[in-house]
Amino acid sequence: MSNDLIKKPAFLKKTEVDLGVEGMEDDTIQYAKLKLAQGTTRDVPEEINSGEFFDTDGNGYRKSVTIVPVMFWKSRVLFDENLEIICRSSDSVTPNFGMVSPNCATCPKAKWTKKEDGTDEKPECILSYNYAVFTEQQLKKIEKGEQVLPLMFTGGRNALRPLKKLNAIAKKNALQSGIPLYMQKFKLKSEKQEGKFVYYTYSIQFAGLVEDETAFNYIRSMNTELLKAKSSIADNHIQEQETESKIQKETTIKDNDDKEDIPF
Repeated sequence: MSNDLIKKPAFLKKTEVDLGVEGMEDDTIQYAKLKLAQGTTRDVPEEINSGEFFDTDGNGYRKSVTIVPVMFWKSRVLFDENLEIICRSSDSVTPNFGMVSPNCATCPKAKWTKKEDGTDEKPECILSYNYAVFTEQQLKKIEKGEQVLPLMFTGGRNALRPLKKLNAIAKKNALQSGIPLYMQKFKLKSEKQEGKFVYYTYSIQFAGLVEDETAFNYIRSMNTELLKAKSSIADNHIQEQETESKIQKETTIKDNDDKEDIPF
């Protein structure tokens, strides 16, 4: 489903009608997702190659995309050896499915440990950073007065490093200059990584501010509405991510028992 504006039929302009969308709050909506295509990514449009950004509304962004984060939250998910989900937390604080530990902060599955050879062992529980974002292409539509829904963007494992950089820049700009998160632009650029697996990560670069007043007011309003439904949106999003992550893990692992290098 595209975010393109649909024109109202001429006859409908002459009459008042009930829109029929009452009760369809933000937590009842399935938002499209912004993704970086990997070799194992499902449902990638034919014209999109590995290492290119795309969204599940069918739009491609090639090797880079500029985004405006509107809302941020963390989540966690833990798989067992059969890739079944045994615990998840939509806020990275308290589990809301399974109960390996009463809280994530003290859970041994969420902690770094040491292998016998002294090297670091990644946590079994996967931490993800999640964002509701608008792309620069969407901003142009908003500036023209179109109503556009944000995309959901998630990064875990190897993607946490660049996203931590995004958060550091965003927080610095907010605290030192009073610039809200939802006014800041960031450019994501795809980068190929080769090792046991060939996969793609991305670099992060600050790309300026939202300077159009119409776009700023729209995004600020969207931020307010999303925050009201943040808990439900996070719950819905992690359940969708679970299904995708499991399928992607199964495709990538195949017969390889060493899961620690898998880039999720």
